[in-house]
Amino acid sequence: MKKIFFIFLIFFLTLTNFSFSQSMLSLEKYLERNENQLQDPTVLMYLSDRCSGLNLYQATILSTSTLPEGLEAAERFKEMSGIFSLTSYKILISEFNKVKDQAQEIAKESMIKKYEDYLKDGKDLHSKTGSYFIGNYIESDVKVCEQLSKIILE
Repeated sequence: MKKIFFIFLIFFLTLTNFSFSQSMLSLEKYLERNENQLQDPTVLMYLSDRCSGLNLYQATILSTSTLPEGLEAAERFKEMSGIFSLTSYKILISEFNKVKDQAQEIAKESMIKKYEDYLKDGKDLHSKTGSYFIGNYIESDVKVCEQLSKIILE
């Protein structure tokens, strides 16, 4: 009986090794869970921070490109990261009464944390699938942030 349990335990642990660990919930699911609170400044700031981190992550991946188009795209993603970070900064000042230096530090730290999560999950994804974007929540986050960037740039 112990032998069967041991074999089952090894089999179960082997199966769980193939699962993809994720640092964050997809933005799609986050939006579904918060659909009635989309005007809440905390929700808007979180979305801005996530998209800022994601755009910086995309810039980082594309900055290694040898193609001019990849490098141009990396610059655009870096700019969008800054725009989303600025949005978070403005929310901190207007809605949470933070002073400029404090707002800047909070926005920067939050964006860096999200960026590091994307970087970690992207590396894990790449090692398992060969893609930095396709196969986990990052793929759907790109779509959500593209839509949000259109709204911000209007």
